[in-house]
Amino acid sequence: MFRVTAVVVSLASLAAFADPLPSWQDGASKEAITSFVSRVTRERSPDYLPVDARVAVFDLDEPLQQAGNVELAFAIDEARRLAPQHPEWRKSAPLADTIAAILAGEARPVRTSAEAQALIAATHAGSADAFSARVQRWLAEPTGRAAAQGYLPMRELMTYLRGNGFKTWVVSSGESGFVRVLAESVYGVPPEQVVASALKAKLAVQGGVTTIVRAPAFETLLDGPAKPVAVERAVGRRPVIAFGDSDADLPLLQWVSAGKTRFVGLLRQGEGAEQAQAVALNLGWLVVDAGQDWRRAYASQPLPAGSPAAEPSALVIHARDMLP
Repeated sequence: MFRVTAVVVSLASLAAFADPLPSWQDGASKEAITSFVSRVTRERSPDYLPVDARVAVFDLDEPLQQAGNVELAFAIDEARRLAPQHPEWRKSAPLADTIAAILAGEARPVRTSAEAQALIAATHAGSADAFSARVQRWLAEPTGRAAAQGYLPMRELMTYLRGNGFKTWVVSSGESGFVRVLAESVYGVPPEQVVASALKAKLAVQGGVTTIVRAPAFETLLDGPAKPVAVERAVGRRPVIAFGDSDADLPLLQWVSAGKTRFVGLLRQGEGAEQAQAVALNLGWLVVDAGQDWRRAYASQPLPAGSPAAEPSALVIHARDMLP
């Protein structure tokens, strides 16, 4: 009996000291994250935050996964499968050209944001319940699993925050029906903690069942200043942690950074993030290089023995512990 008890205590002790961010290299960036979390969760700390105030928001594309790849891959697969049932898709631009390119097997059938929006609206329309089931099936298939891996270091970060009493929210310009299923399946974020763009929808009865039916047109597109407004409306308070990747996320990051206690991160991509990068430099944010500070980007990669991982897409994270 004594030996069993000793083993249990030993395992508990090991768990208490286990690295919560094993895919991050030890260094300034990792230390900044864990130090901030320690200060705001330690009851005697002057920076202590009650559990209700521990809210973290993450933009979906690039902070968590490669930009645009997942939802667009799903939409293209669905267009290829459903096009024979929807001859109306070939009757108006820009959707008609996109469908033709997809069916012709072009490598890049979607070239503009307008084409992407039209394709997503068309393939995501219909019964909300049926659509969620379609996304779940796709994510379970090899193509979906490969596309929706997500960056492992950021998944670890979200798990670490939740283990310390934070609610983690996903904010995205992607379509809400898709993002909700993806966020729960890949990142452990429940549907009610997703803020995203939305299609027009109405209540309807189909086959004797009352359901929500989505139209093939967007009602709201969540981008730029619309993001903090939507987050405040959904969350009801200012988050204390935020991660974004582009100028479109700058209003959200600035809003979070205006709080008394906050930690703000920006993933730099080069194009489309020039203003955000300038703000980051002006504020002296800590620069975290994913190629140096992540041990690996994906769970499918072997964990190197102390060597940095290859950069997933030349990403750089900017993060700053902005407590006074």
